[in-house]
Amino acid sequence: FLKEFGDDSGFDGIIFCSALHDMPEPVAALEKAKSLLRPGGKLVILHAQGASHVLGQVKANPVMVKRGLPSAEELGAMDLGLL
Repeated sequence: FLKEFGDDSGFDGIIFCSALHDMPEPVAALEKAKSLLRPGGKLVILHAQGASHVLGQVKANPVMVKRGLPSAEELGAMDLGLL
């Protein structure tokens, strides 16, 4: 859905709430979200039950939950300029 969405005016903020780890291409989703932010816009990544819960779900049910949330180090390594 993010590949086809475009808004020339941009957004002040974009939130991935309990969703980023379910995206088929999380890095591409973050890159698209970054491109949709206005200058100074904020991107928020969160999970209502926390990153440790997501990691537990990855271990308990790897078929349904394929990956955990990216750490700050992993986000920094993606070189998206978000941190």
